[in-house]
Amino acid sequence: MFGMNQRTMTVREFTTQAQKSDFLKVIEEIDRLGCVPKNRNSTKFSIAYPPENPRFYPPKYVLMRAAEIRFGVHLSPCSGGRVTNTPLRDIFNFEIVDDHPSNIPEK
Repeated sequence: MFGMNQRTMTVREFTTQAQKSDFLKVIEEIDRLGCVPKNRNSTKFSIAYPPENPRFYPPKYVLMRAAEIRFGVHLSPCSGGRVTNTPLRDIFNFEIVDDHPSNIPEK
């Protein structure tokens, strides 16, 4: 899937080394650009951020983009759902909402 020289990490490897600020950088990037790449919105779960007046961001894209920014790596392919939502919720204290697709325009 990725080039032969492209380094990959698992979600678990990344989340043990990541910081909440890594994910906030991605959220800021999405807000600045006003969009996510085509077909990268979530279909079921979203990160609701900020808590007081949330927008809804795609958890899998936020996690994968944070790994690219922080370490210059791609995450090993995963299905999303529990694999991405659990660390975002339990380690980094993001609110994950079910049955609410992300609503960021795609480019």
